[in-house]
Amino acid sequence: MFLQIVSPTPTSSPGQSPPPPQSIASIEGEYPTRLKLLESAKVYFMEALETLSKTGKDLLNSNNLNSLNNSSNLPHSHSSGSLSADSSGEFSTPSPSATKTSSVLTEGEINKYLHTVQLQIEVTKYLAAHFKAISGYQLIQLHKISLFSTPKQKGEVAEFLLILGNFDLGFRIVQDFRLPHSLVTIQAATTLCRKKQSSKVDELLKNIKGTVGDDDWDSVVLACISVLAQ
Repeated sequence: MFLQIVSPTPTSSPGQSPPPPQSIASIEGEYPTRLKLLESAKVYFMEALETLSKTGKDLLNSNNLNSLNNSSNLPHSHSSGSLSADSSGEFSTPSPSATKTSSVLTEGEINKYLHTVQLQIEVTKYLAAHFKAISGYQLIQLHKISLFSTPKQKGEVAEFLLILGNFDLGFRIVQDFRLPHSLVTIQAATTLCRKKQSSKVDELLKNIKGTVGDDDWDSVVLACISVLAQ
């Protein structure tokens, strides 16, 4: 089973009416819990790195991770077993048989997940601080995606941040996870075009001009023109 940093919430399609007020309120109330969980995960990985530096070992074995689970009180799906992460970045608790025979994370992998945790903390803090400026549909969508999932979901997080105007964090996510820059930008720009938010489109284009190649720039501009011409 996977430890979901961002738990799924029932969603509605763009054509449907906004989610009920109580759903929005419940999402807002979950931000402190999410941040607490993320901070626990951050401490967990930092302690793992400290353990590695003290032992001089390249791999963190199951006993080390169980010790860290106990010391940091990091929540996970089962009451026993070590916490690991798969290639998509999701945290999981392996079966008992798996933990007996396999090592868990290398130092490089721990650094990778620690970096992802830090980025997700920044995303969560930004959403909590700008909660009232985000539409109900956007909140529902953001509530069920995170940086601990697939590249597609990572791209969606970056896209939402660009739409909301947080270009620094959005582009950092694109760069750090090596996401297709032009595709994420086109998705964000065309969404703003469909909403007729021309000032935000202009701001987005100003922020990407000079940071992408000529072909990518042309692709973004042509995509915007195509949507606006409809």
